[in-house]
Amino acid sequence: MRLYVLCAMTLAACAFEPTGPNGPGDEGTPDPGIPSDVDAGVVGEPPVDPTPPPPTFACRLDGANLGVAGVVVTAANLSYTFATWQTSASGEPIGFTLTGPPDVTYEVRTGRARQMIQSLVYQGTAAITRVDFCVSFDD
Repeated sequence: MRLYVLCAMTLAACAFEPTGPNGPGDEGTPDPGIPSDVDAGVVGEPPVDPTPPPPTFACRLDGANLGVAGVVVTAANLSYTFATWQTSASGEPIGFTLTGPPDVTYEVRTGRARQMIQSLVYQGTAAITRVDFCVSFDD
């Protein structure tokens, strides 16, 4: 019985082309007993998505990251994505739309002014300098 199993395994192993198609010993025709759609072929690396994931920040967004669509901010185990930005005539970010849980509270700073917002949409007129999800109404 063992000899029979060993012979069957050896014959099955010979049915595959270890070097892939067009290698030594490959005559270019499908192997006997193996359908051509599953016959041995060249195995390559899976395709890599060329777009990197959006950057993720903890609690706040400021500096050069303001105005970048797709940026994610996490706070208290929740994530918010800046889906779109509105800009002033001079190109400064003055508003945005978030995606994430609807019960959101964050602070928007415009220069020295601070506003606590509870909405997934912020529309202003002054340039935004910081958006912070880790402040409270008491700060």
